[in-house]
Amino acid sequence: MKLANQILLLFLVVTTALSSTFSDISFNINFNAMQIAPECQRDIDEYKPCFTLFNYSNKTNITKEACNVIYNEQCQEFYEEPFYFMPNCIDYHDIEEVLDHSVINIILSRVNSGCKTDENGKLCPIANTYSNGESISQTYGALFEATCKSPKCTTALIDILTGELKYAAAAEALSITSGNLDASTTSVMKRLLEDLNSDKCSIGNSEINNMKNSNEESDFVPIKIKNTLIVITLFLTFTLLF
Repeated sequence: MKLANQILLLFLVVTTALSSTFSDISFNINFNAMQIAPECQRDIDEYKPCFTLFNYSNKTNITKEACNVIYNEQCQEFYEEPFYFMPNCIDYHDIEEVLDHSVINIILSRVNSGCKTDENGKLCPIANTYSNGESISQTYGALFEATCKSPKCTTALIDILTGELKYAAAAEALSITSGNLDASTTSVMKRLLEDLNSDKCSIGNSEINNMKNSNEESDFVPIKIKNTLIVITLFLTFTLLF
């Protein structure tokens, strides 16, 4: 099988040095060194915009344009099952590791930190922590308090922490991975998750509950009106008959 010279993407060598906000896991991805067949190259070219994820995974200041590309419908489907869309690349070990679910999901968690916004379109508090390279333990109190003011940001941070914790072990086992998620950081992240899901996160939870109660009440009103109309109709019918 003839091999293409190199993968021609928008980037060459990427060392994904992830922010110390979470763990010191990093991915050493050298696209320039990968040799592939033309069929695989065509698959890559078709979904090239989705590889923007790797361009921005080692940057803490993620552009709005990058967020729009990464979160478009096509790329979100691609990240879910990359080799479904790139069947001609499945036999290449280097690409298999780069597109491993653990790698994609950890990087997506980091990108979430710089992309997710609150109800008013303002970046969530985790964006400041992430862009400054601060650890969660350094900003725990302020981050927690600010995040709980927004249900959207609360949900986003829960998803970010869950993704990091869920995929760290699998990512650490890959040959392209350096660093790990240590026990101390794991403990802090789990504690923050518990707090975000508890009554301590009162502002965010109260808004979510208010929204839920409002929906329940609005659903109930038409039923109440309908029952009233039925009673009136039966009363009038009875009066006319007797």
